[in-house]
Amino acid sequence: MPNPFDWQKAVRSTDPDTSEAAAKSMTLAAGVQHTAILMIMTRARRPMAAEQIADRDDDNLNQVAVNRRLSELERAQLVIKTDQKHTNRSGRSAYKYRLPTAAERAQRDG
Repeated sequence: MPNPFDWQKAVRSTDPDTSEAAAKSMTLAAGVQHTAILMIMTRARRPMAAEQIADRDDDNLNQVAVNRRLSELERAQLVIKTDQKHTNRSGRSAYKYRLPTAAERAQRDG
Protein backbone atom coordinates (compact mmCIF):
# COMPACT_ATOMS: atom_id res chain seq x y z
CA MET A 1 0.00 0.00 0.00
CA PRO A 2 1.44 3.39 -0.91
CA ASN A 3 1.76 5.70 2.08
CA PRO A 4 -1.03 8.33 1.89
CA PHE A 5 1.06 10.67 4.08
CA ASP A 6 2.71 13.37 1.97
CA TRP A 7 5.18 15.29 4.10
CA GLN A 8 5.22 18.16 1.56
CA LYS A 9 1.53 18.82 2.24
CA ALA A 10 2.22 18.88 5.97
CA VAL A 11 4.58 21.86 5.69
CA ARG A 12 3.68 25.44 4.79
CA SER A 13 6.12 27.55 2.81
CA THR A 14 6.30 29.95 5.78
CA ASP A 15 7.31 27.19 8.24
CA PRO A 16 10.89 26.97 9.53
CA ASP A 17 13.23 24.22 8.25
CA THR A 18 12.63 22.28 11.46
CA SER A 19 9.00 21.79 10.42
CA GLU A 20 10.11 20.24 7.14
CA ALA A 21 12.49 17.91 8.98
CA ALA A 22 9.73 16.94 11.43
CA ALA A 23 7.29 16.23 8.61
CA LYS A 24 9.84 14.10 6.75
CA SER A 25 10.54 12.15 9.93
CA MET A 26 6.83 11.27 10.22
CA THR A 27 6.69 9.42 6.90
CA LEU A 28 7.50 6.00 8.36
CA ALA A 29 5.45 6.53 11.54
CA ALA A 30 2.43 7.65 9.52
CA GLY A 31 2.66 4.49 7.40
CA VAL A 32 2.74 2.35 10.55
CA GLN A 33 -0.27 4.23 11.90
CA HIS A 34 -2.20 3.86 8.62
CA THR A 35 -1.60 0.11 8.70
CA ALA A 36 -2.64 -0.14 12.36
CA ILE A 37 -5.88 1.76 11.70
CA LEU A 38 -6.76 -0.37 8.69
CA MET A 39 -6.06 -3.57 10.63
CA ILE A 40 -8.20 -2.45 13.57
CA MET A 41 -11.06 -1.54 11.23
CA THR A 42 -10.74 -4.84 9.37
CA ARG A 43 -10.95 -6.81 12.61
CA ALA A 44 -13.86 -4.72 13.93
CA ARG A 45 -15.90 -5.20 10.74
CA ARG A 46 -18.01 -2.13 11.51
CA PRO A 47 -17.77 1.65 11.12
CA MET A 48 -15.66 3.29 13.80
CA ALA A 49 -14.83 6.80 15.02
CA ALA A 50 -11.28 7.93 15.80
CA GLU A 51 -11.77 7.51 19.54
CA GLN A 52 -12.98 3.94 19.10
CA ILE A 53 -9.99 3.11 16.91
CA ALA A 54 -7.51 4.70 19.33
CA ASP A 55 -9.09 2.75 22.21
CA ARG A 56 -8.30 -0.51 20.41
CA ASP A 57 -4.58 0.20 19.96
CA ASP A 58 -2.06 -0.10 22.78
CA ASP A 59 1.06 1.44 21.28
CA ASN A 60 1.00 3.70 18.26
CA LEU A 61 -2.24 5.63 18.26
CA ASN A 62 -3.98 8.37 20.16
CA GLN A 63 -7.19 10.05 19.05
CA VAL A 64 -5.40 13.06 17.53
CA ALA A 65 -3.10 10.82 15.48
CA VAL A 66 -6.05 8.69 14.35
CA ASN A 67 -7.98 11.80 13.21
CA ARG A 68 -4.99 12.94 11.14
CA ARG A 69 -4.42 9.52 9.61
CA LEU A 70 -8.16 9.00 8.88
CA SER A 71 -8.15 12.24 6.86
CA GLU A 72 -5.19 10.96 4.83
CA LEU A 73 -6.78 7.53 4.39
CA GLU A 74 -10.03 9.17 3.27
CA ARG A 75 -8.20 11.27 0.65
CA ALA A 76 -6.55 8.05 -0.58
CA GLN A 77 -10.01 6.41 -0.71
CA LEU A 78 -8.91 3.69 1.70
CA VAL A 79 -11.67 4.59 4.19
CA ILE A 80 -15.07 6.22 3.71
CA LYS A 81 -16.73 8.68 6.09
CA THR A 82 -20.25 7.53 6.98
CA ASP A 83 -23.29 9.48 8.15
CA GLN A 84 -23.11 7.59 11.45
CA LYS A 85 -21.85 9.47 14.49
CA HIS A 86 -20.24 8.43 17.75
CA THR A 87 -20.49 10.45 20.96
CA ASN A 88 -16.99 10.76 22.38
CA ARG A 89 -16.20 10.71 26.09
CA SER A 90 -16.03 14.51 25.86
CA GLY A 91 -19.69 14.56 24.79
CA ARG A 92 -18.86 15.72 21.26
CA SER A 93 -20.00 13.95 18.12
CA ALA A 94 -17.55 12.40 15.68
CA TYR A 95 -18.16 10.75 12.33
CA LYS A 96 -17.54 7.06 11.92
CA TYR A 97 -15.50 5.67 9.04
CA ARG A 98 -15.76 2.35 7.25
CA LEU A 99 -13.66 0.35 4.85
CA PRO A 100 -14.73 0.29 1.20
CA THR A 101 -16.67 -2.74 0.01
CA ALA A 102 -15.14 -5.09 -2.56
CA ALA A 103 -17.22 -3.39 -5.27
CA GLU A 104 -16.06 0.07 -4.17
CA ARG A 105 -12.43 -1.07 -4.17
CA ALA A 106 -12.81 -2.58 -7.65
CA GLN A 107 -14.32 0.67 -8.93
CA ARG A 108 -11.58 2.73 -7.27
CA ASP A 109 -8.79 0.53 -8.59
CA GLY A 110 -10.30 0.51 -12.07
